[in-house]
Amino acid sequence: MSASLPFKKSNVNYSNNPYCKTLSLPLITTSFQFGTAMQDPVWKHAVSANDFTPFSSHGKALEKGSEFAVFCTETHFVIGMFFYEDPANFIRQPNQHSSVWSGDMVELHFGSMEPDPWLYQTGLGISGNRFDSTGNYEKWQAQTFENENGWGAEVRFELSLFRLTEGGFRFNICRQALKRSEFSCWSPLQLRFHEVENFGELLMTDYKTALQLKTGKFITASAISREEYEQTMTKAMIPAQAVLHGPYLSCPEKDSVCISWETAGLVPSFVQYREKGSDQTQIVYSGKAHGILRHDTTHFVHLTNLIPGKEYEYEILTLRPVTQEADSSGICRTFKMPDADCNAFSFTCISDIHSNVRYLEKSLEAPGSDQSVFYALLGDNLSHAAGREALYKGIMDPIVTANRNYPHEKPVVFVRGNHEQLGVYASEYFHVMRHYSGKTFYSFTQGNTCFIVLDSGNDNPDENGKHYFSNPEQKAAQRQFLQELIQSPDYRNAAFRVVMVHIPPTEKRPGCLAEKVYDMVEPLRNAEILPDVMFCGHTHDYERTAANESGYILSTNKKHNKETETLVNPWPVIINSCTTALHCEVTGQTITIKSYDVLQAAEPVLLDTVTIRKKN
Repeated sequence: MSASLPFKKSNVNYSNNPYCKTLSLPLITTSFQFGTAMQDPVWKHAVSANDFTPFSSHGKALEKGSEFAVFCTETHFVIGMFFYEDPANFIRQPNQHSSVWSGDMVELHFGSMEPDPWLYQTGLGISGNRFDSTGNYEKWQAQTFENENGWGAEVRFELSLFRLTEGGFRFNICRQALKRSEFSCWSPLQLRFHEVENFGELLMTDYKTALQLKTGKFITASAISREEYEQTMTKAMIPAQAVLHGPYLSCPEKDSVCISWETAGLVPSFVQYREKGSDQTQIVYSGKAHGILRHDTTHFVHLTNLIPGKEYEYEILTLRPVTQEADSSGICRTFKMPDADCNAFSFTCISDIHSNVRYLEKSLEAPGSDQSVFYALLGDNLSHAAGREALYKGIMDPIVTANRNYPHEKPVVFVRGNHEQLGVYASEYFHVMRHYSGKTFYSFTQGNTCFIVLDSGNDNPDENGKHYFSNPEQKAAQRQFLQELIQSPDYRNAAFRVVMVHIPPTEKRPGCLAEKVYDMVEPLRNAEILPDVMFCGHTHDYERTAANESGYILSTNKKHNKETETLVNPWPVIINSCTTALHCEVTGQTITIKSYDVLQAAEPVLLDTVTIRKKN
């Protein structure tokens, strides 16, 4: 798709046809007489088509032609049809109560795919018998007629039966010639008559206006033809199975990892992977329940039972709409699992991106980032939950681009911030930055280190009784999670224990958010084995506190100094800013944390170095 044409859900192509047949409906404002066997002069102003094709499941060439003409009034959609046939072949419905399919008939299908899906089916028999999938018989009328060349009909629908998508709706006309067992349609179909995906389109505007609406591109020509419209829209449409974002890795564990990606349309998708050099492949589907594969745009798989130290290759595949044939996306990537006894590794922490792509890109280029085994995003990736696309363009797309420069992909660890919880689209976070547990707090192990990821909640209190953000319940659940975690072997046997949470439990001010986070992590403060360090964001300043001491040891905020009182934590708290990146190197005995300012100069500037030593 051209970069000048903005992505729209209405421009997602679910069809298997080379192009979408389209007709622009003329608006007729003069009066006309309905039911004249298309003899009223008004039909000279209608737009017509006769390019019917055999229904694909039968495939034989058409013996008789079909044609139709359409127009609109201010209140109705009107269609006239004629089907060439030897009258000796007519098979009429036995009586007015007979099924329309018991004789020669035509089906008229209307609908739309994204962004507003709907389907409406009607049928009309040669004898005038009707079918309406919604039961709205009173909203349309039909008159059939016959002559020596075949049979036809005039049909008039109230426009209230249809919903428009950018000036039009999808349409198809399907004919049944029963004696000759011939089935045909205007827009080609693959499997069944109800394939909205493969319908043509009727426009209630001219081709130029419709093209401007659908592409967002100004058209300088005074007018464009049907052929020009169809050719241009064919180039502008995006296949539903196309991968728009990703793939990217997340949820790193010692023996598992997750892969996420987004397709343009609602399709089933899956990962095919194998150990590098092996011919044994495995398949994991992105959602499978109730006997069917999940059709979605966001896709997520959890690869388990991976072997430490091994390299893996994977490929993203999708299923084509309607036919459900597997289609390779052409995207093949590799990743490497850490060694089982790997006690030397590094990771990078980034926070408060707020969609600042330049800051994110610079952080990914900071010294040591190319050697990191994962990136940790410490929250506030957006200023406001502006939709799923903002999460991709502002955060994940730059990470995917950076990963392509490395021989192996690096997974991402997601820490939810307060800004991810603001706005109508806040729940989109769980489509893009999800954890396989379905929660925003969890733990994982890398090498000799246990990582604890927590959710500090929203910066709007819930004590007013509105319970919009569910902060009290969320924090209570995390306290219980921590009480269980500190007794687990992964926590107790680790050489280091690292906590990640967006809002730092440091500010000492009654009723402030820091105190609520401080209360939430009480099980860690009372643990027999304490965490070694906590990484945070939120304040937009690089700051840190020492274990068991009040006051900031170091702060880039002039208001904060050693005399500024803070809550006392039994572990050091390191607060990343919106201009710094933390590169953390873990060995068997130490964690060395280097803070780089990545925005204030042409090259990253080292601001601070902290060394955490292994207890005992």
